[in-house]
Amino acid sequence: MSRILDPLLKSNLEAGNSELALFIRMKIRASGGYDYIRLNSSALTLYWDESGAGAQEYVGLGNYGTINAAEEGTELQSYSIDLTISGIPPEYVVDALNTEYKNLPIWIYLAPLRFNNQVAYTTNEEDGPTLLFVGRMDTMNIGLADTATITVRAVSRLNDWERPRGGRYNHHTQKGYYAFLHEGIPSDVWATFQNLDRGFEYVDSLKDKEINWGGKATTLGQSSSSTNSSDSGISDNSSGFFGGLRGLIP
Repeated sequence: MSRILDPLLKSNLEAGNSELALFIRMKIRASGGYDYIRLNSSALTLYWDESGAGAQEYVGLGNYGTINAAEEGTELQSYSIDLTISGIPPEYVVDALNTEYKNLPIWIYLAPLRFNNQVAYTTNEEDGPTLLFVGRMDTMNIGLADTATITVRAVSRLNDWERPRGGRYNHHTQKGYYAFLHEGIPSDVWATFQNLDRGFEYVDSLKDKEINWGGKATTLGQSSSSTNSSDSGISDNSSGFFGGLRGLIP
């Protein structure tokens, strides 16, 4: 698949006179809520203003971190990438085990560095690192010895292509969806808001419900008693379409 390569990155790759670094940003959830882990592949701590809100610190891994080559093809399939950090003191493994990561997003960028080990931008000072990979974290393997080794596998969004969904179109799932989103909103305010959505409230009761749809039609200007079943016309509020709608409500 062809892509447009950033001119600055292209010139640095061709000249071979600039160091390159991978920038990795992972979203995680710990006891304090959502946060980001920012790492880079060099041996130095680098800074990058990723959103215009100020420079963020990307801790350098150096020889303690490895990442396999990002793959891409023309077939509609999921691609994965492995990130490995070694030399971790065993006491920090507990923190990794208590961190929620699965299905949370990860971004990997490639950037040339200036002579002062800062991220090189184009002349307009807007374009920074080039996005190489974006996906979701899938698995985390931990190897224990004198020090620990942690390998996180990230997969592209196409990994969801054949993954079954656990949710259902019912009242219970809808309430659970709101429970997932309510973080940071006062409980009393959220409870009021949550109770406003009752769109799936009667779905479960309809599962085995027998519905007699329709009824005797009546034409305009005629009563239902004087109209036989072969007559055509607009049904009144007690039969036909409207009567069928009433049959849906418990």
